[in-house]
Amino acid sequence: LSALVDEVDSVLGKQHLLKLSLLLIKAWWFYESRADTTGHGPLPSYLGESALTTMVLAIFNEHHARINFPLQALAIFLSVYASFPWDRWCCTIQGPVPLYSPLTAREAAPGHLISAEILRKFPRQAPRGQQDHEFPVRAMNVMHPTRATVNLISDRASQRSQRISSCFRTAAQQLRPSVSYLRGKDTYATSVAFLDTFFTRTLKR
Repeated sequence: LSALVDEVDSVLGKQHLLKLSLLLIKAWWFYESRADTTGHGPLPSYLGESALTTMVLAIFNEHHARINFPLQALAIFLSVYASFPWDRWCCTIQGPVPLYSPLTAREAAPGHLISAEILRKFPRQAPRGQQDHEFPVRAMNVMHPTRATVNLISDRASQRSQRISSCFRTAAQQLRPSVSYLRGKDTYATSVAFLDTFFTRTLKR
């Protein structure tokens, strides 16, 4: 996935906004989501780096025009996936596709960041020995950008889909004060104080 990220980041520009946003979102997930103690085991162990990267690419593909700061990317990421209907749709970089139908990746859409030209540089292929396999549908589904038969969510992780969505919802609500500042609706001091709290574990690293 790193080559695809490099390509999309180069096309997007904005001073490596995609890569900076990926760093912020991964930091939040791997450090801050550990505060969720409502289930067995830390949440970061259920959603791997490849799945997160694909989910972030999907966000930028559709919403790139209105993302100018990594914090905006995090806010949109949380908002979208907090209410994502995992029981009916699969997340792909080209947008959601319905489950329980012939599950194939969508083609590039007009206005999306990841164009057909970019996709041609990364042809879709099945892993060796899995050419005839179908995409494994689980309670939570994220399709590999170049391997349409690979679900980046494990069985173990998909069983925690409700807990993961709940974590996204809580964080989205908590992040609103800082997003309000970016929109000119809150004070700088309030926003900075909040971010110090929101990223407590990350800042200690």
